[in-house]
Amino acid sequence: MSNLALSLCDCERFAEAAEVIAAHDPLYRQQRGARWRVKESVLRGRVACGLGRSDEAEELFRAARDGALALEDYFSAALASLDLATLYLEQRRLPELREVASLLAPALDAHDLRQEAIAALLLFTRAAFAEELTVEAVRRLRWSLESGGRTATQPAPAS
Repeated sequence: MSNLALSLCDCERFAEAAEVIAAHDPLYRQQRGARWRVKESVLRGRVACGLGRSDEAEELFRAARDGALALEDYFSAALASLDLATLYLEQRRLPELREVASLLAPALDAHDLRQEAIAALLLFTRAAFAEELTVEAVRRLRWSLESGGRTATQPAPAS
């Protein structure tokens, strides 16, 4: 069900994703693990962002990033940070964008990220401070990381 909702978000069908989440809310509430809460915050944040609820999306993306950092899951923290960065770029909130970029430092030292992913995050950080980022570039980076940024020797953390 979360994969369906994420797929709907990828297709920009946010109202349908919200309906899937609402229909399965009791199941979401049964999940109590911290890793699950990170994933749920990202999912709900993507839906809120797509529905134009920017304040709610920001709160959810921050919660996801902070939760992932607390778990030392730097890969998930990087993904949530890129969602937050996209939101800030869309709103032209450049000081907040630089803050997001500066908080990515732990991900740059993570052992579960491919060298290419680390290099891409480093370029993202530099571009954020130089104010040379575009929303499309951040979205492509996020998709690239999600598609293969984690090393093969380090599986995704259990939910």
